[in-house]
Amino acid sequence: MKKSISKPSKVYLASMAAILLASVYPVYMGIVMLAAYLRDGGINAMDYPKYIIPYTPISIALIVCAAIMPLAYKYLKKYTLPMLSIMAILLFLCSEMALEKITVFSGADNDGNAIAFSETSDDNEDSEFYYFNVVLINESGETETRIVKLNKSETDQKVEMWQWAMCAVPPPNMKEWLQIKIVSESITDGDIIDIQKIPEEQPPEAQLTQKPIAEQRLFKNPYITKYNPVFKMHFYIISIIIDLAVLGVVYGFYEMSHEPQYKKKKPLIVQLISVSIFVGLCVFACFTAFYRTGEITVSPISAVLMAVFFIVFGMTAGVYAGTWLYGKPKLFSMVIPSFIATAATVVMYIGEMVMMDWNLYRFGEGLLFGPVGASPLAPIDFEVILVSGAVTYLVLFLIRPNHETRL
Repeated sequence: MKKSISKPSKVYLASMAAILLASVYPVYMGIVMLAAYLRDGGINAMDYPKYIIPYTPISIALIVCAAIMPLAYKYLKKYTLPMLSIMAILLFLCSEMALEKITVFSGADNDGNAIAFSETSDDNEDSEFYYFNVVLINESGETETRIVKLNKSETDQKVEMWQWAMCAVPPPNMKEWLQIKIVSESITDGDIIDIQKIPEEQPPEAQLTQKPIAEQRLFKNPYITKYNPVFKMHFYIISIIIDLAVLGVVYGFYEMSHEPQYKKKKPLIVQLISVSIFVGLCVFACFTAFYRTGEITVSPISAVLMAVFFIVFGMTAGVYAGTWLYGKPKLFSMVIPSFIATAATVVMYIGEMVMMDWNLYRFGEGLLFGPVGASPLAPIDFEVILVSGAVTYLVLFLIRPNHETRL
């Protein structure tokens, strides 16, 4: 007679299957990146797997920690989740930081193929340069428009810069935006207002006789700012919340499979739904950048998607906390998780502000969408922050144990 598979084993196998299935592409792209690094010392821009950051590190952390779940549960008992959570965070950070240091070769040969610096031909040929129209306020306080050229062989960047570009602009504009940043950092004799790449088919000298960029607008383009690694705190917290939430779901159901009672079934299901929606939004953002066009004021569809992204992120963090405080007094089971949701959303806003020189995307025009005083936050941004906490509170209230009746 065949021995049936135990319930814990079924939960474990189902969890591993789901994680491995979701990790196929990130792990494959991680292998592609590693192979290119070992072979060439970096990867060409045309071959760069845009979605490797942060999904490969997230997948590595989840696969390893979920794989050793039964062993950890056997020996660590009630300390299983805290120890695996710490391990997941460390695995993510180590693999993420290692990948960030890999070079992306962004130069190009005469046929437009990406090449490494060492393979570049004669620098004196015009075909080896990109040209940019730059508007700046010079040291005399006058507005000036000038042509700046950038050697194509000098556009190599680390992956962490591409990571920044993925947060700021739509995927098709990433390479050009990174080139613009290099140009902006090369100018030290004035305050840059805006930079625009000149199409290669147009004579660079002809651009100076045309109308200046954006009719000589005298406000600084928020995309033209120096790189600040602090912006990655919101990138990291997104990834860590995904790792913790998924790992928490796996552990919760695995633990529940050993016990006859299912008191945390409802919060675990809500946590699973929340993190699934959030991961879906993250993937959707990678492919579309939520339809942003590079302008500071986004379209209505972009505004809605970005607001939903922020709210769901805060809710995912709050519900994660609420799951482990489930059944406690209201202060712990609903109020504190709601505060955590709000705080997580604030961190997201801070990361965006650091990335964009303390500016924020604008969801529209008018009083509701303009900054409040010296703060870059608009009334609509405060609403998004508060809604993330309110939605978290409402969800946790709706799934509260039956004996809880008051809001």
